[in-house]
Amino acid sequence: MQNAAKINAAAGSISSPAQGELVIKGNTRSNGLKAFFANRGTSLLAIAVKADIPLAKLLEYNDLATDGILKNDSWIYLEKKAKQGTREMHTSLQDETLYDISQNNGVMLRSLTQFNNMQENEKVKKGTKIKLRPSQQLTMSK
Repeated sequence: MQNAAKINAAAGSISSPAQGELVIKGNTRSNGLKAFFANRGTSLLAIAVKADIPLAKLLEYNDLATDGILKNDSWIYLEKKAKQGTREMHTSLQDETLYDISQNNGVMLRSLTQFNNMQENEKVKKGTKIKLRPSQQLTMSK
């Protein structure tokens, strides 16, 4: 018997009230996108099936290479994340990864690597400022 998987969000939740049966109720928005906060141990395949989204798309939307069980609590997006954030910067409040910041802010991981000249798997130390939008380039007129 599987452990009960729960996903809680401000406007709804996913839970498994019966043996392995996930129920999706509502959703919330992060950066204007449909998303759920998923607890560690939740099956991505189960979310994809219940949300009626192809698993490959769910993985793509969440910058994941493979299916499986979530190792950490995380936002799971049900649509493509934004290319940039609604805020200019994110200040890391704890040691986290660029992936964590991507998921917490609803911004594509690839965009964050470009804006910050960092690698996808790079650790971000507490207090580090991470750009969520591209830098504004100043142009000089002649």
